[in-house]
Amino acid sequence: MRRSVAACRRRPHGKPPGVLALRSLHEDSAFNREDREVLRKRVSQAKEDALVLPGPQMGPEDVISHTLRQLQNNNQPFYDSGVELLLRLASTRFKLQVQWLVGSSQQTKALSSVFRNEDSQFHLLLCEYEHHFPLDTYYIDDNRAFVDVQFDAPEGGGGDGTGRVWTGMLAKLGFEMVRREDGVWLFDSIIWHDFRDGFRPGIGQEEWPRICG
Repeated sequence: MRRSVAACRRRPHGKPPGVLALRSLHEDSAFNREDREVLRKRVSQAKEDALVLPGPQMGPEDVISHTLRQLQNNNQPFYDSGVELLLRLASTRFKLQVQWLVGSSQQTKALSSVFRNEDSQFHLLLCEYEHHFPLDTYYIDDNRAFVDVQFDAPEGGGGDGTGRVWTGMLAKLGFEMVRREDGVWLFDSIIWHDFRDGFRPGIGQEEWPRICG
């Protein structure tokens, strides 16, 4: 407390700013706030224009492939654009499930931090791999479908920044998709079975016989 008093005593007593000076500072601050808001809106609109969203003409497999490719190029056309796209195509149920799986799903930055963590099984989404659909899409009804997706290491093997190398089948994912009112397919739930050493069988999964992996 004494230090605070002493500091106050050492502070030079200058002439208080006049009304015009205070008004000038206020106007500068208001201008800066307005300028920043305009810039924020321009950046937001530029991102909106750059993010390619699937339309109702795209089927469930097309939406999945488009999203997976965008996640593999997560920083193109802008930082975390892949994660942003995933959340834009996520139903409320999917967001809640992802929140249970990884601890975060509502904010792009938070979910991206999980995906970028090389100790997370979900980091695979940002890595190099090939995917295909081993089974035909099963349509539960006109507005719901279930899609199996298989992740395979690229020819010659793949890995991450830690030096891990993977070959063969990496993971099998099952996506339940739901059609939005405008006809666009959304991610509604996910099953993730991992075959990589150190990550198998995956969160919430039971080990499969080794003949499958």
